[in-house]
Amino acid sequence: MKGNTGRTRRLERLMRVRNVARLAALEKVSSAELAFARLSGVARRSSALAADYAGRPDVPDAAGLQNLRAYHGGIAQLSADAARSSAAARQSADAEQVRLAHAERSRDLVEQRLTADRQAAARARTSAQIAAQTHLARSLNNKR
Repeated sequence: MKGNTGRTRRLERLMRVRNVARLAALEKVSSAELAFARLSGVARRSSALAADYAGRPDVPDAAGLQNLRAYHGGIAQLSADAARSSAAARQSADAEQVRLAHAERSRDLVEQRLTADRQAAARARTSAQIAAQTHLARSLNNKR
């Protein structure tokens, strides 16, 4: 890219940095969404399991009932913990989405500045060429 101004080169470097930041944000969003999906699955399954054990009428004696209640209490606690973790993962994923949007906006702004700078440089080159051609034409006309 011969003839690039220092500003254009700086904008191109900044564009590469913004692309890397955007890719990093995409990776974080992906891992946050994956964590949310896993935790919400655990919460659903543990909640369903707790509901299954809550309605079991087939306990033969008091010891079995006591064991069932203890087991159900543990599963219910696990279900509640999983639901809280899932909600926290959802908040984390939402925050990462916001960071991704910010990274994309930042990248887009640099891209717009770079495009404008390249267009201005192209207009300047065109203007310089036209001025040179005009000067040459005038000097040829003056020699006649």
